[in-house]
Amino acid sequence: MMSRARFTRRAYLRLIGGTVGAVAVAGLATACGTPPAPTATPAPAAKPAEKPAEKPAAPAPAAQPKPAEGDKTLVYWTFMPTDQRFAGRKTLFPQWGEKNKATIQIEDVPAGNPFNQKMAAAYAAKLLPDLLDPWDSNATISFASQTFIIAVDDLVKDIGKDDFFKVGLDFGTWKAKLYGIPLIGWPHLMHYRKDWFEQEGLKPPTNWAELLDVSKKLHGKTKDGTQIAGISGFFASIHAPYMFQDYVGPNSGYTFNEKGDVVINSKEVREALTMIKDLVPYFQAGYGNMDYGTTRTQFVEGKIAIETDSTSMANVIVKTKPELGAKVSSVLLPFGPSSKKDRSGFNGISYFSIGSQSKYTDLARDFLKWFYSTPIYTEAFMTYDWGLIPERRSVAESQDWHKKVPEQAKPIIQAGVKAAELSTFPGQDFGVNPIANKLLADDVYRNLLQKVAEGKETVDAALKWAEDEVKRIVKEN
Repeated sequence: MMSRARFTRRAYLRLIGGTVGAVAVAGLATACGTPPAPTATPAPAAKPAEKPAEKPAAPAPAAQPKPAEGDKTLVYWTFMPTDQRFAGRKTLFPQWGEKNKATIQIEDVPAGNPFNQKMAAAYAAKLLPDLLDPWDSNATISFASQTFIIAVDDLVKDIGKDDFFKVGLDFGTWKAKLYGIPLIGWPHLMHYRKDWFEQEGLKPPTNWAELLDVSKKLHGKTKDGTQIAGISGFFASIHAPYMFQDYVGPNSGYTFNEKGDVVINSKEVREALTMIKDLVPYFQAGYGNMDYGTTRTQFVEGKIAIETDSTSMANVIVKTKPELGAKVSSVLLPFGPSSKKDRSGFNGISYFSIGSQSKYTDLARDFLKWFYSTPIYTEAFMTYDWGLIPERRSVAESQDWHKKVPEQAKPIIQAGVKAAELSTFPGQDFGVNPIANKLLADDVYRNLLQKVAEGKETVDAALKWAEDEVKRIVKEN
């Protein structure tokens, strides 16, 4: 039965300033390591969000080019350290600068609370950066709601709006305006040890019945005596919502529908939770408190046969264990019995935005047009972390790019491009929804998964509890 609780526009606007920052930063968790669990958001001015990396401070900034006499300087704040995660800036950005008599001054700012607080302070001092890359859709909408950044609809239209994956555009939109150009995505896939599959005569599963079968057959010991888990599970607060979504999305389930009605207590979600419950015996030990950064490590170490994880898996394999590339492959998450096969699991998406106080708005726009041009954008993705997916479809699908990436990354990237078309978000399938962010902050999805996994109550009872919790949160907000 579908509940009819609704969240109002007034509640939406109030929450956009107060709860957006409270969500877990999935994309950054995927790409940067495991962040701490979500925390409640303080006063709106600071806009705290989750700290995505375990390091307490930003790395030392990359050496900056010395501005030539008469050059204009564009200040750029980024959550992706140049040396560690996008070395191409050092050669690409000066190309544009020389032609435009401008210098881009790069400053690394850790995502989450540090970035939010720095933006709030800079806004008050009228010192916002000219350019910035909000690390996910929630940060983008948070900055937009506080007038920290400007709308970029016309700019995206000039670049080619139809060439961007729709989900990226939807989740960068607030009050019918787009406030960030979709930059990079890291959709979730099913990564698997194809050597073990071949040993057992198994094929990669495309549906849940097959997934359950192979997880059961692979769980235990390999032919060489290695003890392994059949499939990964991760219920830690930071990633439980994404495990929930990796099953609910591929079964056409929702927490809210397009009108804002609460529809979590549905056949589709019930089937997804039942599937997770059936897979519990084949999870690795300690899954109840693990994030998928930890399960990824176990997968790479040969302790898990099937890993549900983002495309950033490619970066780990290429940079830390390239020999594993020949033994690993990746496919779309298997679809559930009620799936229409038009939706998949979670994806993290970051953006590129222009500060609202920039004195060089036209110059910043010119830079972004240049950066998103096919040759430059393609070259950029040769130096980003491997596995990150370009949000411009033509570049993501370009054979020129695919031919240049390391062999170990190719199957992951190819599957990731398909997944980028089908991305979903926990409770936010129809655009950014601050009520859903409150659900993440209150651990609703983690608690629901734990109730199901523990088996102390039926799936129906656990789902009814979740429905009541969602309704309570909607009413309170």
